[in-house]
Amino acid sequence: MVTNIWAEISLVLGAYLYGSIPFVWAVARLRGINLREHGSRSLSGSNLWQATGAVEGVVAALGDVSKGVVPVVIGRIIGFDLTAICIAGLAAVAGQCWPVFLKFFGGRGGASSFGLAVMLIPKELLMAAIPFIVAGLWRNLPLFLTSRSKIGERLRLRQPPSDIVPLGMLFSFAILPFIIWLRGQPEVISLAFAGVFCLLVARRLTADVRKDFNEAPNKRALVAILVNRLLYDRSYRSGYH
Repeated sequence: MVTNIWAEISLVLGAYLYGSIPFVWAVARLRGINLREHGSRSLSGSNLWQATGAVEGVVAALGDVSKGVVPVVIGRIIGFDLTAICIAGLAAVAGQCWPVFLKFFGGRGGASSFGLAVMLIPKELLMAAIPFIVAGLWRNLPLFLTSRSKIGERLRLRQPPSDIVPLGMLFSFAILPFIIWLRGQPEVISLAFAGVFCLLVARRLTADVRKDFNEAPNKRALVAILVNRLLYDRSYRSGYH
């Protein structure tokens, strides 16, 4: 029993450390770009995509997706139970959001959460992802089809920060635990993805929040900051100053 406990702890710790590997940050730095000063200023594959191009964005995004995949693969190969695998998956998502290698300032956790869902509940993920997919197409397809720029430049999908895409992602991860439960999957998986949703929300609400609070002129502004962070993954929207 003691051996099993230490093995499970090792899996969870290893998942967090692997989740902390800053693939997006590293690719950006290799190209001489500081993503914290570019675009949405987030360490995300989409921000890297806009800054450098599709190839770099896809490569780094796949690295982040693997953060949710690897713990499940290793856990299944070694023979860990489902609970330990789910906890390790949560640790991987936490690693992407709060990586020890970047002083706990990381990405938003969406890619690693996607990788975890692909491995554990692919059918349920496909159902829950519909709002996010529709939002992404609604946002980017018109730009790609109507732009007269060269194909490489159009693929960067450079636009001002979006409202609909982060809202679609939030809604997709919010309904995912309920879809898992309704389809009769093990309760621990439903609870795990409820935890994933909480981690994603916590990351949105807390990323550099002290700076925003110091600059907020009044309590109404503080409320607006938190609402905008929750729904749109940024502190300010058009019309709010």
